[in-house]
Amino acid sequence: MKLNPFLHLSLSVLLYNGAVAEIQYSIETNWNGKPVVHPAANLTLSVGPTNDTFTIHVQAAYFGSPEIPDCEAGYPYDALYNFEVVETFFLCSESNEYVELEFAPCGAHLVLLLYPTRNALVEYLPLEFTAQIDRQAGVWIGDVIVPTSFLPADVNRFNAFAIHSGTPEEQVQHCYTTLAGQHSEKNNLNVL
Repeated sequence: MKLNPFLHLSLSVLLYNGAVAEIQYSIETNWNGKPVVHPAANLTLSVGPTNDTFTIHVQAAYFGSPEIPDCEAGYPYDALYNFEVVETFFLCSESNEYVELEFAPCGAHLVLLLYPTRNALVEYLPLEFTAQIDRQAGVWIGDVIVPTSFLPADVNRFNAFAIHSGTPEEQVQHCYTTLAGQHSEKNNLNVL
């Protein structure tokens, strides 16, 4: 079980001065603490095309379930977390402000700026997000450009999740272990 004190220096260096070229993460654990039984979802955070952006590249297994009704690629989608997604959380532990970025294989996304836990300050911010599904290979790939202005000041914690259909133990997976493998929003943020 890997617990994350998080790479405080690496993330802040990437996001705030671009000195680190990229950071890679893998979502390898189910909520019950057991390893995923399919290829892990992988995320790469990189310096963006401009000084005030960074990119996230997602490569994940494609399950196709649950399908998103009326999905419009490149646009925000309400309650996206109820469908197959990969989501990232960036938190400032001093202020408890955080941003949740959600990405779906169909190209929909959702940005939520939150403070405190689950209280949305801003929703539906636009993003440059594209996604492609390779049904034959059973994978999807997404690329997004994120303005650093979407992040709280002094981000120092991070976690990532993959959500899809499956048995209850396999529906939600995480990059960094939650407390005792429990599934709750409070525990999500404790390990960010």
